[in-house]
Amino acid sequence: MREAVARVLGANTRLSISRSESSADFVYRAIDVDTGEIVNEWPQEVFIDLIRGVRDDVRSDVDAGLMLDRVA
Repeated sequence: MREAVARVLGANTRLSISRSESSADFVYRAIDVDTGEIVNEWPQEVFIDLIRGVRDDVRSDVDAGLMLDRVA
């Protein structure tokens, strides 16, 4: 799951989750760790869909032996 989130957010960013001002949903933001600038912003349902898609890609990479999920 961490790898999926990292792929969605991009390099040198952190995830910020907050309540939307206009609804009860959450807003997900990728924030540049150096500047504090909001790099990208997604509504809750879009972010969840992105994570699901990327998570499936990550699983495929692990299953194919392209990624290690643990070092012995």
